[in-house]
Amino acid sequence: MYKLSTEEKGTFQIQPQTALGAPATIDGAMKVELISGDAELLEGIEVLADGLSCTIRGGIEGEGVLLVTADADLGEDVKELSIEIPFMVTAPMAASLQATFTAPEIDGVVFTAPVAKDAA
Repeated sequence: MYKLSTEEKGTFQIQPQTALGAPATIDGAMKVELISGDAELLEGIEVLADGLSCTIRGGIEGEGVLLVTADADLGEDVKELSIEIPFMVTAPMAASLQATFTAPEIDGVVFTAPVAKDAA
């Protein structure tokens, strides 16, 4: 299962192959659609100019399935091939820690540093 966070975008590529596993060509660009999961799982699905790659951007957390289809017939007929790609969008993982301090206090009384008076 492909995983990305709500902050990330990822790219996948299909590799058309012949029956014996050799590289093959498809007719036109692949088509990609969300067939399972909430429509807001992905903020975008963009098939790239090469017609074999697609960029997706995480939206809300959850799981879904993309259906990728391509035309294997290089002529006027259509011989559709397809693959389903399961994916999961997760919350982003913490990458660092930061610390902040509050003013010191005793029994609810906040102490601040004395302010220097101007010498005249």
